[in-house]
Amino acid sequence: MRNLLWVVLVGLFAACRSSRTAVVPSPAGTPEKAVERMIAQEQAGRLNSSAVTAKVSVEAEADGRKVSVGGSLKMKRDDVIQLSLVALGFVEAGRLELTRDYLLLVDRLGKRYVKVAYSEVGFLRDAGIGFDSFQALFWNELFVPNRQGKPSVSDFILKETDAGTELQARTDSRLACRFVVDVMQALLKQTVVSDARNSFGPSLHWEYGQFETVLGGQFPRKMDIAIEGLGKPFRLGLTLGNIKADDKWETRTQVSSKRYKEVTISSIIKNIIPQ
Repeated sequence: MRNLLWVVLVGLFAACRSSRTAVVPSPAGTPEKAVERMIAQEQAGRLNSSAVTAKVSVEAEADGRKVSVGGSLKMKRDDVIQLSLVALGFVEAGRLELTRDYLLLVDRLGKRYVKVAYSEVGFLRDAGIGFDSFQALFWNELFVPNRQGKPSVSDFILKETDAGTELQARTDSRLACRFVVDVMQALLKQTVVSDARNSFGPSLHWEYGQFETVLGGQFPRKMDIAIEGLGKPFRLGLTLGNIKADDKWETRTQVSSKRYKEVTISSIIKNIIPQ
């Protein structure tokens, strides 16, 4: 349990760290009307609430170990994402907090924490990954690295692949981003972030399932997150329940430097990820 949140956080970040190039459009070009329709439908199906909370069941598998815990997910659009893990049903074991300005990881059991700006994490800065990208992943939305706000038609290429219909992001980021969509239902089923130049490099596969109508939109009750290409397999499964509109919660976590030791994210990476 003490190392679970470290693996979660670093795993998500490390999937981005080795990317180099953007996706190149196919010679056939892009059917703009089809892309425009799919983006409009995806945006129309978003939740009608700027702040949501949910109960979460978490299953994590890393380096041959499996852990199952409960917790909560709290999100306020364009402001903050909080993922809290609970031990023994009532004691918070750790918390991941993402804001527009920084990322925070608190290990309650180990009495340590990391708080750092995205620009201070080299591979995130170089890949153009910040709060907006993580927000899109947790909210089940399209995104383009190094961009803020809603994406437009010109940001994507439409392709048919073995996985299904994909929107591939046009970007000058070091990342290649692919979005597997259900055209008929206008649902984003999977986001894949990878190294376009190296098919054996690190990749993040964020899959969505069990969509239900909540708060006026379609939202997945299951998120399956897999990291490949790091030398150690990693999987995180989130099952959401009791999703509701709620903005009555503290959006910032205060950490006492007297009770917790601050550590660097580079030291965590060295301990968890093979170099």
